[in-house]
Amino acid sequence: SYTGVSLTSGVSGLTIAAGTQTIGSNVDLVAAAVNDYIGGTLGSLNNTGTISGVLTAAYITGTGSLGTLSNSGVLDGARFGIRNQGTIGLVANSGTATGTIGLYNQGVIGTVINTGLLQDAPVGTAAGLNNAGTIGVLTNQGTITSPVALRNSGSIGRIDNSGLIAGSLINTSANALTITGGTGTVVGSLTGTLSGTLNTMGTITSTLANVVVASGNLLLNDQVTLGSGTLVNSGASLRLTTLVSVTGSYSQSAGTLALGYGNQLAVSGAAVLTGGTVAVSGVPGTLTLLAGVGSGTALVAGGVGSSYSGLVYSADVTGMEVTGSVGGTSLFLAGLNDYVGGTLGTLSNSGTISASNAVYVAATGSLGSFSNTGVLTGANAALDNLGTIGSIANGTLGTLGVMTGGVGVANAGVIGTLVSYGTVTGTTGAGVDNQGTINALGNAGLINGATSGISNAGTVGLFVNIGQVTGGSRAIANSGSLGLLSNSGLLSGVTALYNAANATLGTVSNSGTIAGNIVNLASADLVLAGSGGTLTGGIITNTAANVVFAGGAAVIGDAINVGGHTVVNDGASLELASTLSITGNYSQASGTLALGTLSAVVSGVAAITGGTITASVSSTSNYVVGGSGGVVLVQGGSGSSYTGVSLTSGVSGLTIAAGTQTIGSNVDLVAAAVNDYIGGTLGSLNNTGTISGVLTAAYITGTGSLGTLSNSGLLDGARFGIRNQGTIGLVANSGTATGTIGLYNQGVIGTVINTGLLQDAPVGTAAGLNNAGTIGVLTNQGTITSPVALRNSGSIGRIDNSGLIAGSLINTSANALTITGGTGTVVGSLTGTLSGTLNTMGTITSTLANVVLASGNLWLNDQVTLGSGTLVNSGASLRLATIISVTGNYGQSAGTLSLGYGNQLAVSGAAVLTGGTVAVSGVPGTLNLLAGVGGGTALVAGGVGSSYSGLSYSADVTGMEVTGSVGGTSLFLAGLNDYVGGTLGNLSNSGTISASNAVYVAATGSLGSFSNTGVLTGANAALDNLGTIGSIANGTLGTLGVMTGGVGVANAGVIGTLVSYGSITGTTGAGVDNQGTINALGNAGLINGATSGISNAGTVGLFVNIGQVTGGSRAIANSGSLLVLQNAGLL
Repeated sequence: SYTGVSLTSGVSGLTIAAGTQTIGSNVDLVAAAVNDYIGGTLGSLNNTGTISGVLTAAYITGTGSLGTLSNSGVLDGARFGIRNQGTIGLVANSGTATGTIGLYNQGVIGTVINTGLLQDAPVGTAAGLNNAGTIGVLTNQGTITSPVALRNSGSIGRIDNSGLIAGSLINTSANALTITGGTGTVVGSLTGTLSGTLNTMGTITSTLANVVVASGNLLLNDQVTLGSGTLVNSGASLRLTTLVSVTGSYSQSAGTLALGYGNQLAVSGAAVLTGGTVAVSGVPGTLTLLAGVGSGTALVAGGVGSSYSGLVYSADVTGMEVTGSVGGTSLFLAGLNDYVGGTLGTLSNSGTISASNAVYVAATGSLGSFSNTGVLTGANAALDNLGTIGSIANGTLGTLGVMTGGVGVANAGVIGTLVSYGTVTGTTGAGVDNQGTINALGNAGLINGATSGISNAGTVGLFVNIGQVTGGSRAIANSGSLGLLSNSGLLSGVTALYNAANATLGTVSNSGTIAGNIVNLASADLVLAGSGGTLTGGIITNTAANVVFAGGAAVIGDAINVGGHTVVNDGASLELASTLSITGNYSQASGTLALGTLSAVVSGVAAITGGTITASVSSTSNYVVGGSGGVVLVQGGSGSSYTGVSLTSGVSGLTIAAGTQTIGSNVDLVAAAVNDYIGGTLGSLNNTGTISGVLTAAYITGTGSLGTLSNSGLLDGARFGIRNQGTIGLVANSGTATGTIGLYNQGVIGTVINTGLLQDAPVGTAAGLNNAGTIGVLTNQGTITSPVALRNSGSIGRIDNSGLIAGSLINTSANALTITGGTGTVVGSLTGTLSGTLNTMGTITSTLANVVLASGNLWLNDQVTLGSGTLVNSGASLRLATIISVTGNYGQSAGTLSLGYGNQLAVSGAAVLTGGTVAVSGVPGTLNLLAGVGGGTALVAGGVGSSYSGLSYSADVTGMEVTGSVGGTSLFLAGLNDYVGGTLGNLSNSGTISASNAVYVAATGSLGSFSNTGVLTGANAALDNLGTIGSIANGTLGTLGVMTGGVGVANAGVIGTLVSYGSITGTTGAGVDNQGTINALGNAGLINGATSGISNAGTVGLFVNIGQVTGGSRAIANSGSLLVLQNAGLL
């Protein structure tokens, strides 16, 4: 037995107790550990029970090394729950560690993960966690609590707190405390100790180093004392629910500072916020917060050096949009929009407010009056009202207000009056969207919406419009109640007015324009009144009730569909803007139906028992043969009757026939046009038949505007085929227009395209085309013919002629005539009138202006009279087949002057040719034309001041290369090379000739002898012979000749003798290339070729060489017949 035994370990920090154990018959005294003690190395230690009644529940000595310490039980020491003086990799506490200090670290701990409780006993330097050593990461997902929850005099790499740190944090080291918070909805708390169920406010003290809140969600309920240090928010969501003071500085570059309304971050030093968010919660919805106006307690009260920039602001009240306002060194909450949550007498805006809702009146809000002379822009709405507004004025008579948003004005509350002189725009919805009540709505500006200008699903007592209301699909869409609609402005949309089946619509008083469809699905009559209004651009659909015109005056441009109901004229004056089509019945007992030049077509019964129907022929309307445009017509079904019809005519240029006719059960009153008459605006007029027996077949008056006049038939007028005094976009004639004048223009025509025939009767000032007005472009691909084909005293922008203008051209205006021709193989002709199958020569007369040939192919068979003017060729291919005289001047800077050989351009004045080409065709191939020698008929015979430079020349003879030679004031054809096409006795060269073939003897050519003591250079050959040459001498014993070309001498004909004392060189081929016959070839100089010196595929009788023959690959290459070769030189 062992009684009264007292055991001591003799080891500081280790507590042992005495015990007994029986093994067999033995009874042993044993010593058992009462606490965990690590003095050596251990991989892991796991406590799941309770250790208490000891000074230290778990003790790792300075010699101890522990991999993991796990506690899910209770470690309760009188001094320390856990004490570490050695090394621990991981402390994982999901239980309780408590003592004077819950966890006391004097060594090194890699990571502390607390999901349980670290707690102290409130004495002395007690702490839930006291670190005097090193901790890599402290992760708290549980509770660390004590009057001093954390005391640090060592180093903690980072504190990840998503749990509760309840008690003060004291950092006496120079190492910054870096703290992160929870993620998602988890918020880590930094607060004081618990007092009942409430946390008292704690303190964070770190006078030697900063405190950094780096990320995550953190509740800060601690006063912070930093000395000269800074509380740094670099990315955390820092939440304050009371006034938190920072003795020191505060900086924020990212993250969020979240405060309850009325709470504050009070900073004794500089508060420098350069980024992140300031979020305010608990803001009263009954608050009134205006744009740019700070309100209430400062969010941040900073000291000297404070600044606030780059911040985003938010509040938790629907409709309230906030920003910050700086006052002194403090930051206040201010409105980004005008938010009215309480009662406000008046509110006005003359600046710019841009927000989700620029002005927002909450359901609790009441605003006496609001005026806007500035700009309101809202992503949702410019003004959104859920409460009550007495009056809204957008702009004044002198100052326009702008209200633009997804919806311009959204109302789900009550508005007394809304008047707009400016613009109200809905970019994605309606301009005005009413779901509540608007007693009176007025517009003198523009209301526009992407969907509807005005959408009413509530109640509008009165709407007066003297401005413009437009919508993407509907100007006004009413599915509620609209008492009275008065319009003297413009309602415009695909559907201008829409009234739903369950809606209520009062009288529509229109003295303005309603442009678009009108749709009434309700069973009550659609009542239209007003003075001088216009209904246009759509269809009135009202199949559930009547349409009643109740007095006043209206211009109707809409078709009307009443189904089986009736259009009732009850004393109104109805004027038609277009043919009136009524599906249903028409009833008139009083009032006026003024048809003018139009008609009314009624599918049902037209019951006209009173009032007046008037019809007249207007000089500003359109009447088309065989069409209904000029017909005065009322057509009704069986039983229809008409009284008071008045038909008048007397319009100059219009021939009509009037009458009444009955077709089946219909009764028609018709005014039929006999010619085409355009006095108004018409898109297109197309004649495919014959109009004749009238003065003018097609007449466009001074008031007429015609898009396109197409004629593929016959327009035959005693005076005019076509006469225009107005405006025509396009005249397209593929038929025949004839008269004293085929086409007479006294107005404006954009384009004339003639692929047919414009022809006159040869009298007086007759012409195929007579222009006294303006024609933009005259395109002729057909025939314009007359003794005078074209007479112009007006302006023609350009004449594009790829057809035939047969007859004289007379231009008496000071506007130049610019003419282009055909392209490709197409040639436009300017010639006289046809005489049988031949064209006589015509004339072009333009004594006050130039005639410009700008481009294309033109055959000129007209003599030209210009006075002191100029026939200008600036790019045309001008072709002459005879001698053409120009009385005046001729200028050519580009293009081509093409003449037949022997023809001539005879210019009385100066012929100045500075560019382009002179091309001569029909040159005899048997001609001899030598380099630099001009001859024959002058190509251009000019007068005083003539000059010729910068020209290119061409002829149509193979081997003949030409240039120009000036003789006096005339230009002659001259050779660029020596061309022999006939018989020539002798030819010699002592100068330099450079051409494709410097000397060319055609197959028809015969040259007695040729001697060269100069330089012949040819891209093809220095000498190319296809004919016969008696002898060739290249140089003499004393004078060397040079013959250099692709081939030096090319022979496909017959050469008697060829003797060279100089050099014959082929730069790409042979020096001498013989495909024909050379009786005798002698060389005392150098014959050299890139391929062969001499290449013979023909016949050479004798070759004697006392000089040098060399070649790239062969000196002599013989594939023909070389009878005798004597060499005393070098091969």
